[in-house]
Amino acid sequence: MRSILRQHWGVIFLSCAALAAIAVQAFFTTPKKDGLVEVFFADRMTDAHRILIDRYNRLHEGKIRVVPIDFPNEEFTTNERKEVFARLLRGQGEGMDVFAVDRIWVQRFERWCQHLEPYFPPEELARLTPTGLRSCYKEGNLVAVPFFNVMEALAYRHDLLQSLPGGAEFERRLQEGVTWEEFLAFGARSRYPGPYYIYPAAEYEGLVCSFTSILLGLEPAYFETYGFDFDRTEAQRALQLLVDLVNRYHVTPREATTMTEVTSYELYTRRNGIFAFGWTNIRKDLNDTLAGTDRIR
Repeated sequence: MRSILRQHWGVIFLSCAALAAIAVQAFFTTPKKDGLVEVFFADRMTDAHRILIDRYNRLHEGKIRVVPIDFPNEEFTTNERKEVFARLLRGQGEGMDVFAVDRIWVQRFERWCQHLEPYFPPEELARLTPTGLRSCYKEGNLVAVPFFNVMEALAYRHDLLQSLPGGAEFERRLQEGVTWEEFLAFGARSRYPGPYYIYPAAEYEGLVCSFTSILLGLEPAYFETYGFDFDRTEAQRALQLLVDLVNRYHVTPREATTMTEVTSYELYTRRNGIFAFGWTNIRKDLNDTLAGTDRIR
């Protein structure tokens, strides 16, 4: 097996990239009586969102005000957020002008989106990442723009790893990249009593990310070569590994099969897990949970 950790942990994983889509009732046509335009923006609001929104509102004070609508991960999975957006839009979408969805859902939401070419001239589009922009078109029309790319990350407890026999050397090797065989072999040797590796394994998009990451480790050009044909040996091996992590190697607790990222992070911190699969903000989220420590690397 190729070095999956080296190739895919911490690199941009485009299936989970987020997009901002502008609804039909665009903010350019919704002024209030006092001339102030309010733009209702629905997403999972992070600190970065709030900083940028506050900055924008100060720059356009008295003219345009962005009003954030928060869908926190603690209360909404990405699937649930998507379904809420769809229900709102089917009901004319009142109260939501701008919304963010994973790029894989752009085609589904396109019917409610305004074409954006008038607002994004070619020179501005040229500044956006081509890989993120590729999925923003429907039948040649720009219906969304890349908002941010999410990166996969393998997080681990530095203090716990260092306490294991050979942990310091294995941590050094992680920086260079290890294979799944090496990763599992170290787990078997360490005999760690808590969870060795936790990934969100509920039936949702996050599980697809884990599957695709393993699949691309086996065959980096899989989708270019085979498209979405998953009746192949590589796809079967990738899926089997996810099953084996729970049922054969017992490095992932069975509870993880019902968990999304938020609940899997809670399990990880509660039971002192060593490794966790997550996305860009996992280190901050886990360190915040661990009383502001810097134990997550």
